[in-house]
Amino acid sequence: MAASDDLRHWIATGDVRSLNGRRIFTRVAETANRPPLLLIHGYPTSSHDWHAVWDALAERHSLYTLDLLGFGGSEKPRRAPYTIAEQADLCQALLAQHGVGRVHVLAHDYGDTVAQELLARAREGKIALDSVMFLNGGLFPETHRARPIQKLLAKPLLGPLLASTSSRRCRRSGAGPRLSSRICATCGGRSITTAAASRWRVSSTTCRNVAVIASAGSARW
Repeated sequence: MAASDDLRHWIATGDVRSLNGRRIFTRVAETANRPPLLLIHGYPTSSHDWHAVWDALAERHSLYTLDLLGFGGSEKPRRAPYTIAEQADLCQALLAQHGVGRVHVLAHDYGDTVAQELLARAREGKIALDSVMFLNGGLFPETHRARPIQKLLAKPLLGPLLASTSSRRCRRSGAGPRLSSRICATCGGRSITTAAASRWRVSSTTCRNVAVIASAGSARW
C-alpha cells in the first residue's frame, strides 16, 4: 500500500536531523510572537497523528513535533533501550535547537508518559513548561495491567523471539495491507510490511520497560 498524499506531504515538509546523535524526523511551524507548543505523539504511530489539527494549532502557536526514537521516520536502533528518559531528552534537544525557552505541551498516549517526565524535570528546574495537556493516556503507571501479548513481549528472551517471528509472519502472509495507514505512518511511509516488522521490534523493548516505568515512574511522576 502506498502512503497517502497527505502522509507524503507531511514527510516532505518535515526534516530528519541529528538530535543527541540520533537521526530524528521533526516538523516545525514557527511564527514570530506565537507561543511555542510541543506535540508528543502516541504508540504505535508517529507525529503524523497531529496532521488533522496542525493548521488550526499553527494559527495560534509555533509548533514543534518529532517522531520519537523507534517511530515514524526516526532512527530505529535494534539495541536501544527506548527509555522514556531518552525520549524526553530528544524533545528537549529539539526545543534547544530552535532556541525555545518556555513551552506548552500537548501529548497523547505514550507521549503522556514522556510529558510526565518533562513535568518532573520542570520541578527540578531543567525545563520551563507553561502548560501540559494529556490526551487518552495512562497517568498512573502502577495501575497498568498488561495484556497477555504484552507480558510475553516483556520477557527478556521470549519477547525478541516473538517479535521476530511476528515480523516474518507479517511479511509471508501479506498482513501488511490490512493494517491502517496510521501504522504505515509509524515507519515514515515505507512499505506496510516493513512498518509491521519495525512495530513489533519496538513493541518488545517498550513492553520490557513497563515494569521499570511502573516502579521508577510512580515515585518520580
